[in-house]
Amino acid sequence: MVSPRPACPACGASVLPKFLFRVSNETIVACPRCGLGFVDGAPTRDTRDLYDAGYFNAEGALGYADYEGSEPVLRAEFARTVSALVEHVGGGRLVELGAAFGFFLLEARARYSCVGVEVSEPAATAARARGLDVRTGVYDDPMAEAVGSVDACVMLDVIEHLADPYDVVRRVSQNLAPGGALMLTTGDFGSIASRLAGKRWRLMTPPEHLYFFTEASLRALLARAGLHVVEVVRPWKVVPLGLALHQAVTKVGLPAPPPVLGGVGVPLNLFDAMRVVARKPT
Repeated sequence: MVSPRPACPACGASVLPKFLFRVSNETIVACPRCGLGFVDGAPTRDTRDLYDAGYFNAEGALGYADYEGSEPVLRAEFARTVSALVEHVGGGRLVELGAAFGFFLLEARARYSCVGVEVSEPAATAARARGLDVRTGVYDDPMAEAVGSVDACVMLDVIEHLADPYDVVRRVSQNLAPGGALMLTTGDFGSIASRLAGKRWRLMTPPEHLYFFTEASLRALLARAGLHVVEVVRPWKVVPLGLALHQAVTKVGLPAPPPVLGGVGVPLNLFDAMRVVARKPT
């Protein structure tokens, strides 16, 4: 008997993934139907141990150069993200998955009743020290039940880290109030920058990133979860200069630079990152 082909984690098609390349001792494959790229065996991965304190302060090639030191730049950018979200959901209850130190929630709490979920205990502890309701863990059924129904969910550069992104988005959809919205950001694997860079693309960083979404694959995943895409944009962002340098230097195999210049912001747009809003039907 021939074993059935595994379903694509995004579009659900039972097709044989095609080999793309090897990077960081990982095999990257892609769905030939929707274009989703992913680490071979990604749904079985448990990468929670990656997100220790060192992930946020440049102790390795992955993560952030100086997340806490970048607070002014990050919060200013998150304030713009909140303004964009308000155009779709004006208020109510909000959950952020991947809340980190809580910088987005600090900007959002003027408009929303906020709760966060964060897999990193050091980051969640830092967020709680700021007076935020951030729970340590993953958004599984018990966590979703504890959080309850929400009007908005935000996942900023998070979906590519998840072992089973469809399972999480499906759970988000179930717990969104009718008419509620999910806003997420992630890299665009179908972008010109990604296609030209190949395995040297700045966001091709397994095992930190397990999935690499095209617009088509992300639309397919959201549709399977019962959400309707209402906006896809590739906006300019102001990013910490230290983070940009950290990504550039470590990507070419040089040692990570010291955590400096986190408080300096630079405008950046390689048009290889998407911000997507998807709504639950009323």
